[in-house]
Amino acid sequence: MYMEKLTNVIEIKNKSIRVLIGYLIENKLKAVYAKKFKLSVPLNDADVLDVGSITLDLEKIKNINDQDLNFKYTIRNAILVLPSFGLEVYNASKTTNVVNYDRGINEIDVRNVVSLFENESISPMIQIVNVIPNSFSIDNGESFSKSPLGVKTRKLTLDAYVYTLPFKMVDDLSRAMLNANIKIDNILISSVSSSNYLKNINFKYNTYILIDIGSKNTFVTVIKNSIVQVSTFFDLGGDTLTKNIANELNISFEDADKLKIIYGLDNSANTFNAPICKSIKDGTYVKYTKIDINKVVNNFLHEFNDYLLNSIKNLLKDNQEFISRIPLIFKGSTIKLNGFKESVSKNFYTNTLEFNVSENVVGAPFIQYGDLLGAIYLDKELESNYKDVSQTLVNDNVTSSLRREGDN
Repeated sequence: MYMEKLTNVIEIKNKSIRVLIGYLIENKLKAVYAKKFKLSVPLNDADVLDVGSITLDLEKIKNINDQDLNFKYTIRNAILVLPSFGLEVYNASKTTNVVNYDRGINEIDVRNVVSLFENESISPMIQIVNVIPNSFSIDNGESFSKSPLGVKTRKLTLDAYVYTLPFKMVDDLSRAMLNANIKIDNILISSVSSSNYLKNINFKYNTYILIDIGSKNTFVTVIKNSIVQVSTFFDLGGDTLTKNIANELNISFEDADKLKIIYGLDNSANTFNAPICKSIKDGTYVKYTKIDINKVVNNFLHEFNDYLLNSIKNLLKDNQEFISRIPLIFKGSTIKLNGFKESVSKNFYTNTLEFNVSENVVGAPFIQYGDLLGAIYLDKELESNYKDVSQTLVNDNVTSSLRREGDN
């Protein structure tokens, strides 16, 4: 049916599983299938509460029979995208002896130098997930942005960014995939993948802060020259606001979510402030109006902006001059909330704000599927280091020490 090989991506995050099936043609991404599913047992931040439940969810999801799209497909293998809880970033360089000088640098040499990073012992609680090459260098000092396959040298040095996550989260979610008989092609990290997507669509900024608002958490990630440098998160998201509305108005979570979507922060003037819902409180019916919802939403947005500013200040504590002017890029369904953009713009008026990243993939908007879209690009990019590709000289300095990004 499809001339190009399909790539399957599964992201497990917060209370949902997202699936994207697509392919690259001339470096343009085409989505065949994109859908979000609810987890039976949500994650508790980085804690996977029930591996077996996630396995059952994946077993149901992997057999696709979408009659609307006329798409029948079984996911037997996939790239797994993990949330950025506890993300740490290191920069390091490693050197390996080339196996055969006369033959030049071969795939095995690249894999050997990458394995030096992957086998690095940092902590039993930490799992190295991704090694993203920054530059390769050879005996004469030349540096390459891609692996210089075929070039003759006795030593190959790789300068790379190393990304780690909590070991237990990686292990639990990997086991859930394997127990569902889904082979893992690669494991990638959400914020690293999203920034890679923006790089591949030639996004107008390469240094910015990515703010990913989920159902329960908001991830704040600093990207410099299209590379994730440091990340944090705070416990506020779309469901936080829904729960606040439900508690304040004494209504169900489902009804509160509907009101949130319909009204949000609605400051439009009405001469008649009609009731929009009612509930029983202390044995009597109480009617609530738009003013009551506005109060809850206003409080949430005030708290959100405070948390966001504090997170940015903490991440840029060594570069405070950038706090007020670094571009802020937002993703997540909460940015559609009525009044959200106006509130954030008022609080971060000196920063350039982006709420609408150009959508180049039909059916898979960036605000919902950016992590998965970027995963397809990043997986191909990493694999290209083991294949014969054109070599591009760069002038990057090769570092010789292991250090955590954000440290002096």
